[in-house]
Amino acid sequence: MDIFCPNGHRVDVVPSQIGSSTRCPVCHESFIVSAPAAAPAPVGGSGAVGRSGRHWVFNVLEQMRPMAQAFLLFGLVLALFTRGWDGVGDRRVVASKSRVQSAITQWNDQWEDRLDRISEEEKSIRTKENLSAADRERLDKLRSDYMKLQQERDDDRQQQVGRWRDLERDAHEADAQNQMTKPWREGFFVFGTILFAVGLMTVGYTTEGPVRWFCLGLLAIIVCSIYFGADNGLKPGRVTGSTAFPQST
Repeated sequence: MDIFCPNGHRVDVVPSQIGSSTRCPVCHESFIVSAPAAAPAPVGGSGAVGRSGRHWVFNVLEQMRPMAQAFLLFGLVLALFTRGWDGVGDRRVVASKSRVQSAITQWNDQWEDRLDRISEEEKSIRTKENLSAADRERLDKLRSDYMKLQQERDDDRQQQVGRWRDLERDAHEADAQNQMTKPWREGFFVFGTILFAVGLMTVGYTTEGPVRWFCLGLLAIIVCSIYFGADNGLKPGRVTGSTAFPQST
């Protein structure tokens, strides 16, 4: 059943509470539960006016409570969505840059391994004290193979540069698109956190017990971590200049 506190706020109680003490969830004033009665009319005098002035904020927040619950849900979803969108954009830039470096490194390692095998065999022959005619002939063949392999590497490099530049161009485009949409993502994120904070504040001030302190504590944590804490998100550097392609030797 519904009764009214001394300040005129509606309070939901059960019949078994009649005669016992309870607390108004709006103005937090304790009173004895009595049989249902009409809402008390405002009493004249400066004391009544002052009390009404002190509790008008609670009346407003109580009326906003259904809307505040919607703010909680929508603000949380919006904040999570924008942070996920932000992470996807940043990781796309990192992946684009990694593809360029991976292609160059793989190509360079492949040719260096082939050249190193010839160099190692040449060193092993030169360690011998007395070189036979066959050894000298093998050294001449290795030097010729080394020069030929270097020429093949230079020719192959000219063919690969075009593909590397295409990958580098893709990385630049991914970074440009990410930077263009970042202000929108940040704006949506701030809007979502504001809605979420308003919902927490309203629900916290219009409830009692652990729920109230949980909402207010969570509000303090969110405000401090988002607006005053360190940003732990992935922040890739912008793609500037050109990639250092392997040079001919």
